[in-house]
Amino acid sequence: MGKVLSGFLFAAVIVFAILAPQQVRADDVVVDWSGREIIATHIKKIGGERAIKDIKSYHLVGKYLMPSFGLEGDLEVKYSRPNRMLVKVDMGSFGTQRRGFDGVVAWTMDGQAGAQLLEGDEMRTATRDATTGYNLLPTMQILDGVKLIGEEKFADQMCHHVEVTYDGETYTEFYSDKTGLLMGRVEMFETPQGPAELTITLSDYKEFDGLLIATKLNHEVSGMEWVVNYSSFEANTIEPSVFDLPDEVKSLVE
Repeated sequence: MGKVLSGFLFAAVIVFAILAPQQVRADDVVVDWSGREIIATHIKKIGGERAIKDIKSYHLVGKYLMPSFGLEGDLEVKYSRPNRMLVKVDMGSFGTQRRGFDGVVAWTMDGQAGAQLLEGDEMRTATRDATTGYNLLPTMQILDGVKLIGEEKFADQMCHHVEVTYDGETYTEFYSDKTGLLMGRVEMFETPQGPAELTITLSDYKEFDGLLIATKLNHEVSGMEWVVNYSSFEANTIEPSVFDLPDEVKSLVE
């Protein structure tokens, strides 16, 4: 079953089990890669489990670009463990959209539709995004299954093709044979027109507060493309009060 559009994607809507180890040769040395070992290598490369666990909260700032529409917006993400998140996207003439989860209530709000509570698949997706730190803080503990499919070319380089299962959903991920870093992800989501396939390509990894982060994310779905560029990342600077429900949302809960 596909999931609803969320995370980086909710602004775009406005505009429109482990496999047995497999032998892989790298640098003339035969390495035994299982699906979990591939993800563990990525975690190590971006800073390691300790560095990831030391990040209790973060403030992420960037830009959201849709060149074909001449659209550019400011993106801001605030996150706090274990599962609180606030995403704000300023889309210029399209207005400002906010999406949040305080650990219990998931909500969205913009100037046209006002405040709305998220339920069903939307609530499930908001919970996933908040639990995974908006996909910036990977951990093996939350995964239900990891399966190595094989070797495949992605973004002009050979990658380990891995299927990851989390909370009943399966995602396809590609990890560079050369660097061990996550290069991309393919997943399904629901649109008003039906299921669609989203491909995200990650690049331009940079270090912030001891964590290596992909600062450029290219998105493509149904011929539409957009880019997210991160410019700053600050760890452990978020006050808990930023996740308090807005008054407009509180009125819906009460």
